[in-house]
Amino acid sequence: MKAAAIALLALCVAAAPALADEVTDAVRAAETAHAAGDLAAAEAQLQAALAAVRGLITSRLAEFLPPAPQGWTALEVKGAGPGAAVYDHAGGLVVSRDYRAPGGSTIGVAVTVDSPLLGSLRMFVRNPALSSMRGGAGMKAAAVCGHDAVESSDDRGLREVSVIVGARTLVSVSARDGKDADAVRALVDLLDCEGIASVVE
Repeated sequence: MKAAAIALLALCVAAAPALADEVTDAVRAAETAHAAGDLAAAEAQLQAALAAVRGLITSRLAEFLPPAPQGWTALEVKGAGPGAAVYDHAGGLVVSRDYRAPGGSTIGVAVTVDSPLLGSLRMFVRNPALSSMRGGAGMKAAAVCGHDAVESSDDRGLREVSVIVGARTLVSVSARDGKDADAVRALVDLLDCEGIASVVE
């Protein structure tokens, strides 16, 4: 994740020099510390810049989480904004939101940058016979807003649609109750894949 984080920092600073004073000030402070031979201070300033960039990235990703359908309730966004970064078990940067459907079901939407699952999902799309990678769970290749996707389910009731958005971004819409397949699809249909891709792709 460290290499990916440095890439995020370089991308944001190069693409938008005036992105935020907090970022540019920290980068300049790191350059000054490095020139003075104070590597510990340089590292600390770069970490501060990375944290600020992650806050900007997650805030922008949160803007593209789908709106709540009519009659639904959108719960609090998790992982967005300064100091709110959330990572999955393998280090992917995650922004998520739960939605309460009519009847009380909860459907989750998560956007993960640099998810380690992307490689496995791409292999499945190319060769659906690889469903054994998910322990034999029911899986099928699909397409969502012009991007490759995988629909999966298991005997515990999990229903999930995973959308491969570009080279680095995975969008997952999931529910734990097998009866919620229609509710999952309702949120999938509202995904703004191009907006999500515009943030880090």
